[in-house]
Amino acid sequence: MLKTRKVPLILALLAAPALAGVVGGALVWLAITLPLLPEQGLDETMLVLMIGMIPAVIVAVMVSYVLGGPAMLVGWAIAHFMKWRSPVQMGITLGITGLVFAFLFFLIGRLGDDTGIDPDAFVLLATLPCGFIAGFLGGWIIGAFGYEQPGANETVQAGEA
Repeated sequence: MLKTRKVPLILALLAAPALAGVVGGALVWLAITLPLLPEQGLDETMLVLMIGMIPAVIVAVMVSYVLGGPAMLVGWAIAHFMKWRSPVQMGITLGITGLVFAFLFFLIGRLGDDTGIDPDAFVLLATLPCGFIAGFLGGWIIGAFGYEQPGANETVQAGEA
């Protein structure tokens, strides 16, 4: 079983929302704006993508820390106590957490109308895979840097299991 590296784990837990926000914000911006810009030329489309990506990433990083941080902490705790500590296992667990987080944003976007359904919010459906990818990368960082294989003469203590 992988053992905890305390300081790198804390640093990885602090850095994971930033990475998830950068990746998630960029992917969501691409997923939302690319279908809306087919009639513009390539130069105008690239300009819109580049200019809009900066505030999208800034907002996504803030949302990742404020709202996504607790969700990532819950996902990490589930993976940690279930002993799913490899980078892939941690990534899948936090990817599912990111998917659920994105789905909640999708539901909030759909409920903005008096009728209960906002048809324009269905573009938010594209954020679901973005949430999974962002969560997976955040979990992979936590699993890769926060845990290590015990040495040949070491055993994992009961407090670290």
